[in-house]
Amino acid sequence: MANVTPKVNVQVLELPTSLVLIENPYDIFLQIQNTSQNTGPFKILYEGTGLQVKSSDLMGKELVLTPNSSEMDRIEFIPFQKGLISLNIKIIYLKEIIKKIERVIQPPAPSLAEIPPPAITDEEELIEVPSESIDQERSEDSSIFEKEFSPEISQTLEEVLSEPEPLSEPKISTEAPPIPPPPPEPQVIIEKIKEIIEEEIYSTSIYLNALDKQSTKGLKEFAKKGDSNIFSSEMGLPLCICYFYSEDQKSKWKIRPALIRNICIRLKEKFEKFCYYLSYPLSKHFTEKEIPIIQEALQTFILPQSSSSHSFLIVNLDIIPELEKPSIIIGYEKSGIYEPTKSLLQDIFGNSIDIFVDDCIFSGGLLYNYLVNWAGPSKARVLNMVLSNNFIENIDMFQNLLESLASLSLGEL
Repeated sequence: MANVTPKVNVQVLELPTSLVLIENPYDIFLQIQNTSQNTGPFKILYEGTGLQVKSSDLMGKELVLTPNSSEMDRIEFIPFQKGLISLNIKIIYLKEIIKKIERVIQPPAPSLAEIPPPAITDEEELIEVPSESIDQERSEDSSIFEKEFSPEISQTLEEVLSEPEPLSEPKISTEAPPIPPPPPEPQVIIEKIKEIIEEEIYSTSIYLNALDKQSTKGLKEFAKKGDSNIFSSEMGLPLCICYFYSEDQKSKWKIRPALIRNICIRLKEKFEKFCYYLSYPLSKHFTEKEIPIIQEALQTFILPQSSSSHSFLIVNLDIIPELEKPSIIIGYEKSGIYEPTKSLLQDIFGNSIDIFVDDCIFSGGLLYNYLVNWAGPSKARVLNMVLSNNFIENIDMFQNLLESLASLSLGEL
């Protein structure tokens, strides 16, 4: 059976407001779930950008999840950097594999002491002749001389015969030295061992914004309920999506602010820059107390970015119930940017959506007028845009819309 890598998912159960204060501790509660039918051991890693991870119940530990089971983790962190911060989550699958390893054993070669001496042939055998036999032969020869010759001649012959024979030349052996036998063949042993490989199977990031303690009362009030992208060193796209909604509105077609923020951040994958974002819930009866809070947030987080060479587009976004066909309503405004906006969206979406330009109900308005006044002489342009809930039901279509607006903001408005 093939080794199938399990699938996991992470769900955020509890998150502080997206605006946090530097040096204050906060908690995030996550649920890690095995969504596959395979049991697997996992390891969870957290890396903070602009924040310090103080503690975690599961970080770095081996976690075994059976199919469709889950575990909850509580992460405590402390922001230390003003601006956009993030908690990066990685889940590692501890994959077990079987590896074959060959081991070669080389037997020792035989030593010369173990080599037997060569056998002696018949021709090489030495015959020893006893000295007694030689003396006996000489005495027999002398007795013969005495019988045949006179005593004087016989003595002379005996003296000649008794002289030692000259030494023969030493015999040099031409035999070759013994040849050692060939070394024995090495022995190959195959062993199977288990090895754990760490394979990253899931990665995501949670983005937050950090304020310092010196922030004004208005910004701290905004931080309690509002949301925004704050950039310390990295410039963003010349586009800001503003979403001011009623906090009493409980309809299912209400946009989740986190959805807009995450898509604005995701635009970096295409444009290599973030899209700015600002949202704040309004009371049922819009009061004068809320105006300065929104104004300070806009002038602190967004308008300083409109000094770039590109014209800055601020889209005041709203939502209406779902229609039979996805629809976009663009409010009329004096600068005329609604015309290139409508033309671009028609080219991208074609007949799949309806686009209208309204110069009555959705044109102008209290918040629109405030945004225009706050922008002042900057290059920022404000545009009212109302979406039917079809865009929220289709996240890909909603992201395609924001990408189109980002491309528009990079051109001439």
